[in-house]
Amino acid sequence: LEEVRSEVVPKRKFAFKPKPKPASSNHSLQVSEPGEIVGSSAPPVEDPSEHQGPESGITSSGGSGSLQQASVLSNVHHTLRTESNREHADRGIMIADSSHCVIKCLVPSPNLTINEVQSSVIVCGPINGAALVTGMTASTLVIACRHSRPIIEDCSSMQFARLPDSLNLAPLGGATSDYWAQVDDFNWLKADHSPNWKILTPEDGRGADHWKRLLNATDDSVSEVLQAFETTG
Repeated sequence: LEEVRSEVVPKRKFAFKPKPKPASSNHSLQVSEPGEIVGSSAPPVEDPSEHQGPESGITSSGGSGSLQQASVLSNVHHTLRTESNREHADRGIMIADSSHCVIKCLVPSPNLTINEVQSSVIVCGPINGAALVTGMTASTLVIACRHSRPIIEDCSSMQFARLPDSLNLAPLGGATSDYWAQVDDFNWLKADHSPNWKILTPEDGRGADHWKRLLNATDDSVSEVLQAFETTG
C-alpha cells in the first residue's frame, strides 16, 4: 500500500518561505502606555496639571512669563483707595464689586481687569498690556495702556477723551498714537458712526479743575469728586 501511494502522490518540493515585509514607516506608530507615544515624530501628550495656575485667586501673566496671582481690590464702597505697591508690576490688577468710590492705582502693571463697578472714578496706569472692563456703569475710568485701540461690545453712552497731561500717565514704551479715538464697536458694523460712543470734548466739562480735584482727593472729598464727574446711579 505504501509503495502504491508513493507512486500516485508526488513528493513535496522543498522551498523557502517568504519573509514578511516590514510595516511601512507611515504605520509604525505604537502606543505603549497612555500619554506616551513611541516610534513617531508627534509630540508627547502633556499633562494639563503642569500648566494650571494656583488653586485659588486670579492669575495673570507676569513680566517673566510665569503665572502669578493678581492683586485684587474688591468691595470698595463710599471711600478712597490709593494703591502704590510696586508688586503690581509683576502681578496685574483686578478691581471688582465696588461702588461710589475713588480708586487711584498709579503704578506700572502688566494688565488690568475691572468687573462690576458702579458710580466710581478709577485712575490706573501705566498698563503694559491690555485692559478688560465689564459691568462698569455710571463711572469714569482714566487709564494709560498699550492696547491697540478700544473695543466695545454691548455698551452704550460711552465717551472717550485724550489722556490729561496733568496726570502724568504716559503709557509704557512712550506710545503717543491717538488710538483712543479709533473705537471698534462689535455691535455696529455699519459704515456710519456708532451711536454707542462719542468723543468727549473740553466743552463737555472735564477741565484742569476736575483732574486737580481727583489728584488731591481724600476720604472726606470722595462725594465731592464723584459729583464733579457726574458719577450718579
